[in-house]
Amino acid sequence: MNKNKPNSSTLHNRSVLIFAGSPSPLARALCEQLTSVRSCRVTLVTDLGCVPEATTDSVQLFQCDLSKREQVGQLVTSLERMLRSVDLVIHLDSEESEEDFVERTSREILGFVNLLTNFVPLLARNSSAGRIISLKNSSNGSRSRAFQDSQSEYHDLIQTVLASEASKSTVQLCTISCDHLHGHQSTGMVQELAQRILQTIESSRSSSKNEVIELSSRRNLFEFCSSNLLQLAAVGLDKLQLRKARELPLKVQ
Repeated sequence: MNKNKPNSSTLHNRSVLIFAGSPSPLARALCEQLTSVRSCRVTLVTDLGCVPEATTDSVQLFQCDLSKREQVGQLVTSLERMLRSVDLVIHLDSEESEEDFVERTSREILGFVNLLTNFVPLLARNSSAGRIISLKNSSNGSRSRAFQDSQSEYHDLIQTVLASEASKSTVQLCTISCDHLHGHQSTGMVQELAQRILQTIESSRSSSKNEVIELSSRRNLFEFCSSNLLQLAAVGLDKLQLRKARELPLKVQ
């Protein structure tokens, strides 16, 4: 195997910006896999501004409330000074809270509008085909439908921002809707979900049209068996050898 062969992944060695309401286990897993596996430069933006566990020197941390337009503008100014470019923006749906549904949904939509109006120009300047990935929790049906009902408006907003910048670049909005995006899951399950999300981003095609992808947080039996075929074969062989060993008569010297 040629170790000098370039990585064909579309996420390899990219500058990635992740927005997460809090440094959740999934946000940490995405940071870890992007930096350690795909050699990305990652900037994590949270509402809380606290340092997540297991981050590395490759992860820069910022604090910003997306619903506050002034804070978003200050963040863009800071990032333009610090980063050479931004290739990909990932927006992670916030976790459940006791906040009023209407108030929370309105604040999140306002925050996403602020994200688009401020970061679409940044993506357009630094990439010929920038991408914004929105990770939504489909387990919350009402919030998920509220977001999907706004898809056409988001698309129109992106085109309006690009036109105002006189940009010939395209910026694609891709929504990955996943059940059980948050909640109490084992470290292994969170790592696997992060891996499947990144693989979905890599495999989805860039286009000017908005894309919605449904992703189950847990693999079905066929997916599990096909991705663990060698391990399953090894386990089966061990069991077969053990059963045969038990059936063979013992030789007494």
